[in-house]
Parts: sequence; structure tokens; C-alpha cells
Amino acid sequence: MEPATKITALIMAAARSHDDPMAQAFKAEHKCLIEIDGTPMLVRVVEALKSTPEIESIGVSIDRFNVLSKISELQTLELFKSADSAPNSVTKAIEQLDQPFPLLVTTADHALLTREIIEDFCRKAQNTDCDIAIGLAKRASIERADITTKRTYFRFQNGDYSGCNLYYLKSEKALNAVRFWHKIDRIRKKPWALAKTFSLLIMIKYMLGILTLQAGLEYASNLLDVRVDAVILDQGEAAIDVDKPEDHALVTKLLQKRR
Repeated sequence: MEPATKITALIMAAARSHDDPMAQAFKAEHKCLIEIDGTPMLVRVVEALKSTPEIESIGVSIDRFNVLSKISELQTLELFKSADSAPNSVTKAIEQLDQPFPLLVTTADHALLTREIIEDFCRKAQNTDCDIAIGLAKRASIERADITTKRTYFRFQNGDYSGCNLYYLKSEKALNAVRFWHKIDRIRKKPWALAKTFSLLIMIKYMLGILTLQAGLEYASNLLDVRVDAVILDQGEAAIDVDKPEDHALVTKLLQKRR
């Protein structure tokens, strides 16, 4: 990584609703403040980012600012009001940032995030000829870290991958992909709408397991008029976030093992 490169980080921390089931289950004022091994999830993410020299500033996109007022470790962060969707929240924050690019986007429930993962992802993203890079981990890497919980995988001809909630936006052109993300988010449960958006041929190839990851990325780049690439991370724990109580138990166990 070039020493002069300084990165802005944005943490997506908005709750799905005021009565978020995870927050209720763990008696937390907000999902991002659920404690794991004694520390709120959002604080863990902030500490990992602060420990990374290349991260120049950290912002948080959240639905309620007041829930962070009592957490001393979060007082120096720039806060952005979240929008109606995660991609719209990213766009809204970028509009308010003085120097938004390059921008690293991650989530508040990425409790296993470390300086090593951040540096590895950012270094590989910077060395990739793309406008936006998406963090992925292979099934084998994830299963080395965890074989106890069910994960969602993208199944390509050359392997199964899971997302790592890490996105690297190199320039303003990456916003094309963010806007498309918003469109897809609205129709993700409508197969025919997805087929119409991506082309039926691509969908059939994917469902038959004959679409390669690289072919999928090339198709996405042409569709969006933006260079999209994937950064494959060796750290399987980068794909483990905290969405369910069983995730909380797993991450607690992994953090205690790490300590």
C-alpha cells in the first residue's frame, strides 16, 4: 500500500427497525451496541479502523445519533443520518464528506474485523484496476474459521464465495454501482425482475453453476459502466457478521479464542 494513500472509512450502523429483534434479544439500546465479550460491536469495528494507519477518518451512518452519546470511544466520530436503504445511506454520507474517496465501507456488526483484514483488503483493492472492489472469502477459508453455522454463498463454476461486508470505492464513478445496489435491493426477492435486470442468460448460467466469478464481474462492469472487481480474502472470519443469536455465540467464542 502506498504510504501517501489515506482512506476514509464509513461504518453502516443503522438498525432495521426501532424494535430490532437482535437488540431486544440482548437487551441493547441499539443493535450496533450489542456487547460481545464485554465490548459493543460498533466499538470493536471503530478500534480496528483506528489501529490501521491508512485510515484517516471514520464516519458512522446511523438512524439515531443519541444512542451513541454515552459511549466515550465514539465521541470523535463524524455521524451521518442514515437513509431508507444501505446504498442510499452511503450516497448520502458521501455527499457530506469533504474527501470521500477512496472510501472503505463496512458494517457495525463486523465484530471480528482486524487491522490485518483491513490492510489486506485495502492493499489488494488499491492494486486492482477497478472503480469499486468487493470483499469475498472462499468457502474453504470460512469453514476453517467456522463449520458450525449456515452461511449464504454465491455459487460460481470456480468455487463458492461469501461476502465480507467490505467495499472499497476508489472514485466518484463507483457511485454507479451503489445506485444499482439500491435498485437490486428493492427487487432481490423477485426472481423475474432480477432476471430482467441481469439478463435471463446470465441468470440461467448462474443457476446451472456454469458462470465463473470473473465472467460475472465482467458482466457487472459492462452493465454498470464501472469497473467492478473482487478482493478474495484468506481470513475466513472476514465473512462472519452478527445477524442472529447463533452468530453472537460463534463470534464470542472466536474472540475469546483469539484473546
